[in-house]
Amino acid sequence: MPLIAIVDAIATGRLRLARELSFEYVALTQGEAGFPVPQDFEALPTQLRDLLASLRERHAPPGAVLLAMADDQVCGTVAMRRSHVTRPTDALVERLYVRDSARRRGIARALMATVEGIAARAGFSRTVLSVMPSRAGAIAFYQANGYAPLTEDVDWPWPAVWLGRALTRDAETAS
Repeated sequence: MPLIAIVDAIATGRLRLARELSFEYVALTQGEAGFPVPQDFEALPTQLRDLLASLRERHAPPGAVLLAMADDQVCGTVAMRRSHVTRPTDALVERLYVRDSARRRGIARALMATVEGIAARAGFSRTVLSVMPSRAGAIAFYQANGYAPLTEDVDWPWPAVWLGRALTRDAETAS
């Protein structure tokens, strides 16, 4: 099994790779939600195309865009930014994705630990995220890693399970 490195896509000049992997995630999500699966970036709905085009700005510090790399090949990604839908002291985790060929190797857990460490060092009080209700495996993964349903209502236009996890001093040293 190759060594996995978690790197900051913006700081290391790998934002193009992050966009490509994020496109894979968004395309799969579109299909799972019952929409046509886009075959390329231009086929995305405008809102999603704009989202991927603005990763650097959307996730500038205190946010982050991370990549999991195995033998110089990208195999996973996650992004984080200040929440615009829950508390301003929350770090919103977005688009955790690991390619099928790299799953079951702890990559998602490593990406989450790293992004949680960045959020804790930036002073956020908790990490929050949303998951499509149909993604039972993802919900179970997050719950096994300390995430619990949010107790407050979230004004969000799509069906979602909202989960959160308090950040602790342990999270600061996890990455």
